[in-house]
Amino acid sequence: MTAHPSQKSTSQNILFVLSGSRGDIQPAVSLGLELQKRGHTVTFLCTPSLTTFARTAGLQSVLPAGINIGDVTDRARSTLASKNPIAIAKLAAHFLKHSVDDLHQDLTNYYFSHDNTQCSADMDHPGLTQPTLLIVNPMCQRQGTSLAEKWNIPLVVLRYAPIFHNSYSGWPHKLTRRAPKWIKKKSWHIQEWFDFLMYGHWENAFRRRLGLTPRFHPFTRYLRDNSVPQLQLCDPKVVPDIAAEWAGTNKIFVGYLDLPASARRRLDEPDTLPTDLDHWLSSGSAPLFVSFGSMPVSNPARLVGTIISAARRRNLRVLFSGFDGFTNVSDDEPQATPTVGNKNHGETNDVYFTGAVNQTTVLPRCCAAVHHGGAGTTAASLRSGNPTMIYAFGFEQPFWASCIENLGVGVGSSLSHLTDEHFGDDLDRALSSPVRDAAQAFAAEMTSPDQALSTAIRLIENEAS
Repeated sequence: MTAHPSQKSTSQNILFVLSGSRGDIQPAVSLGLELQKRGHTVTFLCTPSLTTFARTAGLQSVLPAGINIGDVTDRARSTLASKNPIAIAKLAAHFLKHSVDDLHQDLTNYYFSHDNTQCSADMDHPGLTQPTLLIVNPMCQRQGTSLAEKWNIPLVVLRYAPIFHNSYSGWPHKLTRRAPKWIKKKSWHIQEWFDFLMYGHWENAFRRRLGLTPRFHPFTRYLRDNSVPQLQLCDPKVVPDIAAEWAGTNKIFVGYLDLPASARRRLDEPDTLPTDLDHWLSSGSAPLFVSFGSMPVSNPARLVGTIISAARRRNLRVLFSGFDGFTNVSDDEPQATPTVGNKNHGETNDVYFTGAVNQTTVLPRCCAAVHHGGAGTTAASLRSGNPTMIYAFGFEQPFWASCIENLGVGVGSSLSHLTDEHFGDDLDRALSSPVRDAAQAFAAEMTSPDQALSTAIRLIENEAS
């Protein structure tokens, strides 16, 4: 996958500042690889648990910054399983504090300390010099606006969901779902000030470190006053009303990005599947694909049991991706043991457990996809032309769930709805002929990854020139 904008701008020193799970980092990796290929110097700061991923994909200058999302996710699984409200509240407070403090400390050390040569040498980095362009994702917007102001450089924001001022999706999503358009649009002003009340103290502490005056208003004013490009890394056809409302603004729809094949191979996620999995897929009917990414499922054994039970009543096979610790699926409830593949799964050939897979390759060989509603998995399942079943945890996931429902290409709900009582009916609806036909038709109209990448690169280079 290669972008071919008509003209390359002068070589730039581009800094990415990112936080989140793989789904939050991977689109930026796609952009960084193409910008690097086009001769720009790219420095990539991301959550420590994903630096190896970014380097292996092919980025040359990658440094850890901010809270380690991987550690938080592991801790969240055990904490949620305990169902202890005090422990859950402490975890939330820990994440809130360290998601800000750790990033501020790392940015200060890398760019504003008296001597950053030691960390540069340790990381085999060519040197942390002031960038000429800054690119951030949603969790780093506050820091991004202050850094761009300090350095007086252009800023580009990457958004994975069009969750911002509009008349069709309000804040919070559940409370405003049936509200009039004007209330939905006004609700975003409340969200901005709520965000400022939550994070303003930390934001101004960071600004003091940079030698900037305090802010007494939401950071979003900077985005508006400076016409900061906000690249919507999703397909406009998924949200046609919002796309029409934002036409001609700095909120520009690009399309879903994907990693190039060369990066997939370096990550050991080639287009060809492992022999055992390929054989299993070929040995029977198209299975139901199930993955919840890095989301902390409090009782995965029960969830797996619910899905297998409903699938078997409909003679469906199931492929679990990321649920590699469960076996004995012929019993009423799977038992946790460290096994991958179809080993120790009884005499049946209808369930397969694997780790992470190349969804672009696997999903077209499935009959439907059940997942959490992360932007990347949503994109892959929509592109496959199969029905999508989203059971959202939080963040932007409920938004994608409602989009799937509105488009008629699947089922969108919350994780609490994935129960023995409801899942079977959801599965029947998702696999009905009207939904399958709608999913296939929608996939044919989506923006290709190549086109999305080309558009994004053109906009970024135009901003830098």
